[in-house]
Amino acid sequence: MSFYAPPKSYDSYHGFTLIELLITVAILAIVAVIA
Repeated sequence: MSFYAPPKSYDSYHGFTLIELLITVAILAIVAVIA
């Protein structure tokens, strides 16, 4: 019951993953421009 209770934590983690993905794409773009 306690495990199914918090959906907000999962949503926050998903948002953090999305931000991390954006940062990774930005870094790859910068490296591509330098190379």
